[in-house]
Amino acid sequence: MDSNLALNRTMAEDSVTRLYPVILKVPSHLQQLKGREKVAALSAVARRAMAASAILSRVDLPSVLEKDNRGAPCPVGSIHWSLTHKSAWAGAVVAPGPAGIDLETIRPFHPGLPKKVAMEEEWRLADGDRNRLLFRYWTAKEAVLKASGTGLRGLDHCRIVSVQGPGCTVVRFEKRSWTVYHLYFDGQVAAITAPGGPIRWTILDLPDPPP
Repeated sequence: MDSNLALNRTMAEDSVTRLYPVILKVPSHLQQLKGREKVAALSAVARRAMAASAILSRVDLPSVLEKDNRGAPCPVGSIHWSLTHKSAWAGAVVAPGPAGIDLETIRPFHPGLPKKVAMEEEWRLADGDRNRLLFRYWTAKEAVLKASGTGLRGLDHCRIVSVQGPGCTVVRFEKRSWTVYHLYFDGQVAAITAPGGPIRWTILDLPDPPP
């Protein structure tokens, strides 16, 4: 674990009932990788983010974490965990109950994508920048589907029911309301749903190796 990640241990105040999602900037030399090599590298960065989240939460996790036959993370006792990674960023969280974390780059999109992400009544819940809103909706639903262990096959049954300011979205799925919290940074949006709180986000850069 990097020394700058270990230093963040001092930020911990309570047990895992306070949530500490961690987001790491992927070093540029890893962003340039391709195919399976890149996926493996991004997964490793996400695991480093999870290790940092565990330190902040004062949780001991085993070195090997399992997934079930659907690919959903298996909890370790009462501790749940969730990972996410994209080309330039990776994130993770540990929590005292089912958890989901997701992140996306806010960017232009194909005109047909909004119909796949949400229904018209969902779009009417909020005004403003449609690019920003689309990725807010997408990450909110993805976080909930991860927390439920369902995956994207449940997307058609996942509904936005409330948009509360810039930082909170309520999603209805499997006869349950899930509260999702968002963070906007550097042209990205991250989303997390998990029991516990308050949430303290940590964002760190991982340096490139020396030449």
